[in-house]
Amino acid sequence: MRKIQVTVNKDGTTKTDFDGFVGPACLSEAEKLRELLARFGVVVEQTNFIPKPELNAPQSTSQTKSQSQQEG
Repeated sequence: MRKIQVTVNKDGTTKTDFDGFVGPACLSEAEKLRELLARFGVVVEQTNFIPKPELNAPQSTSQTKSQSQQEG
């Protein structure tokens, strides 16, 4: 199950954690999240990026097909 957790700190900074994503799918979801927040006037600046090991994991064929169907 994919999950995105956003923590907003008292000083206004945020931490976003993408769980359950394989390969670079989290990067495209992060961009979608930034675009969605921008529609509401929230501008999120990336100041620190810590990749998880899953970022370099190959995506399976079923995941790629599933993503294409969801995006299209």
